[in-house]
Amino acid sequence: MLKFKQYYRVKSLAEAYELNQKKSNVVLGGMLWLKLQRRTVGGVIDLSDLGLDRIIETEDAFTIGAMVNLRDLEQHEGLRAYLGEALHESLRHIVGVQFRNVATVGGSIFGRFGFSDVLTVVCVCVKRSA
Repeated sequence: MLKFKQYYRVKSLAEAYELNQKKSNVVLGGMLWLKLQRRTVGGVIDLSDLGLDRIIETEDAFTIGAMVNLRDLEQHEGLRAYLGEALHESLRHIVGVQFRNVATVGGSIFGRFGFSDVLTVVCVCVKRSA
């Protein structure tokens, strides 16, 4: 179980960045993998108030926030139209809908898990658009 001494609900990216400079602090995500660890950290940094849970589509780009859950990424019509079935197919096989409703893009990418379908497809899609 993850234990922590301090909880920070930040109001800006600058505040999160500053707190994250201390090695004993860790950024919270969907907590699906982090909560399984047996460790104590100095503080946890909650990004929930920063509006990072959105996918913004413009004429020439998609901006995907770190707190976007995998289910929203899987079902986004704009991404599906642009990327075909690649993204949808890579996500729909991850555990179950309940899991994808809370697992985040940021946690999936930052964790750099060898089994991460999310990391793989994002690398391919970013390369495709470059």
